[in-house]
Amino acid sequence: MSPVVVPEWEAEAKRRFGGSSDYLRRIAPIPWLRRTCAAWMLYPISALPVRLADLMFLVVSQENSCRYCYGAARAICASSVTPTE
Repeated sequence: MSPVVVPEWEAEAKRRFGGSSDYLRRIAPIPWLRRTCAAWMLYPISALPVRLADLMFLVVSQENSCRYCYGAARAICASSVTPTE
């Protein structure tokens, strides 16, 4: 799915999240997915350690064979590694 600029979604993303991104533009053409992702992003992960949630994101994106998600998950995991790990 290619990124698409939908003006009303761009305005909503700016209001809700402070701006848009490639990810948000990829879900822009699908209204129900935009609503779901916007609602989901407002709930912080509190029951799991952030590192575990990041690793779960990596595994699920790899299992789903989503190149975009897998690349994003790898970048998140790589950026969260401390020198002692």
